[in-house]
Amino acid sequence: MQHTSMYSELLKCNNTPYNTKKVNAFIILIKKTSSEQAKRQAKFQLYFLLSKIFLKAINNFSSLIRNVPEYKVLHTKEDIAMECYLIMDTCLDKLRMEDLKKFYFYLNSALNRGVYRIYERQYKRYFNVIDTGTEEKEHLLLNKGYLQEIDFTEIDLSSLTEEEISVLLFKKSGERLSTFLKKEKMPSAVYYSTFESAREKLFQIYQNEPYFKEYLSA
Repeated sequence: MQHTSMYSELLKCNNTPYNTKKVNAFIILIKKTSSEQAKRQAKFQLYFLLSKIFLKAINNFSSLIRNVPEYKVLHTKEDIAMECYLIMDTCLDKLRMEDLKKFYFYLNSALNRGVYRIYERQYKRYFNVIDTGTEEKEHLLLNKGYLQEIDFTEIDLSSLTEEEISVLLFKKSGERLSTFLKKEKMPSAVYYSTFESAREKLFQIYQNEPYFKEYLSA
């Protein structure tokens, strides 16, 4: 019997829209059920329901190792798909029910950190990887798309400037950067610094919460 590829299944589900109610329902089932079989099935259903976030993480990893010679690449996309599942599993274990609405933010942050750890430990340290991009671009790469599904009504944005909120809303919209810069008459250097500032403020909002602190110290 042929083993089903997790990565190929993620690709099949790539057009599945993010559904907060379904995601929350699966998480509640996973946290509350005493049936290991029901929990395992719900985790796989949740994994494929969140296919877009995992495919972004896999693509980010591919971008990070773009300068590694092919014969030195140790991880297939299937390997990273499995790592993503394990990261989700850890997030679910640590998640408190009162933090349910923040699960997407936590998961995306964990994926970004996990993918970069693999790159740093298995490639950057040993294979003399030459990064032709800037540190600024690396920050954007690691956080690419993490705002796509965040519901801003659940986040206190009072500490952000209007410009920072505008940039975050742009990132959430998926609009082309060139279009946004032209419309806002914003220099690219201002955009990058504003995005980084907004990103840091978001992390400041969540960093003192128990779940996030546990992850950052892992």
